Amino acid sequence: MGTLYTHLDLNVDAAASIWLWRRAHSPDPWPVKTVPSTWDGSAIGPGDVALDMDAGGRGIRSRRNQDGSVSSCFHVILNEFLPEDGPLAEHEELLRPLADILDAQRRDGNLTRLGFPPRYGIYGLTGTFLALKLTCAQPEDLLDHFSRILDGFVRMAELSDEVGRLAQEIEFIGDVAVILDQNHLGLHRAVFRRGARFLIFRDGNNLGILREARERAHLGRLLEGQIQEAGWFFHPRGHLAARGTRKAPAATASRYEAHAIARMLDAALKRSGDLVPW
Repeated sequence: MGTLYTHLDLNVDAAASIWLWRRAHSPDPWPVKTVPSTWDGSAIGPGDVALDMDAGGRGIRSRRNQDGSVSSCFHVILNEFLPEDGPLAEHEELLRPLADILDAQRRDGNLTRLGFPPRYGIYGLTGTFLALKLTCAQPEDLLDHFSRILDGFVRMAELSDEVGRLAQEIEFIGDVAVILDQNHLGLHRAVFRRGARFLIFRDGNNLGILREARERAHLGRLLEGQIQEAGWFFHPRGHLAARGTRKAPAATASRYEAHAIARMLDAALKRSGDLVPW
């Protein structure tokens, strides 16, 4: 048994991958250490594993396949790293619907429009309750665990209303929104629903730009030559540019203010002549 490494700001694929690796490879829990997603893997020792990150080529991570499909880290483990005689070998096919869901979330980020067949309902609220019922030895344990989940759903509903109000207060510069406090679940989505084509976010020392899913203007072509500061990452797909993220936080603050980046992007969009979204 070694140490499992994964990135900061855990997502569902990373969490599910840790669960799968632990169940498949050892009856004992593997200790988990979170590191920035840009970590080079230099500290990986014999028996250690990095999940849902590159780790200098040493990690197991999601991948885009030749046919254009996306395999989640969970799916890669299921296909390539599940011991043939391990404790999960006989349950491999039962795990494939979860792998498909994680693939879709990795690819699209939203399952509501994907039309999964009824068997995927096992991973809904009823399925969650039944899973807890099978793993909790006492009714009190079951009620305690399920109550926490329901409390979380209620809190999410409350946050959704709160986020809707906050989204109406977000400042726009042209079609660019500026979010100075993004510690609100769902705020990005709510701001995009208001009509933002891009949003600037500040999160501690982190500063970045996100593109709305249907938008096609490429951030690299718009801004890469204009931002004169080390440490900026421009995603090759053009949907993200950032100097620090929650997965790989910036150690120091940017010399740019969020509003300055918003004005720069708004001007670049106008110069490009791309004034009509989508």
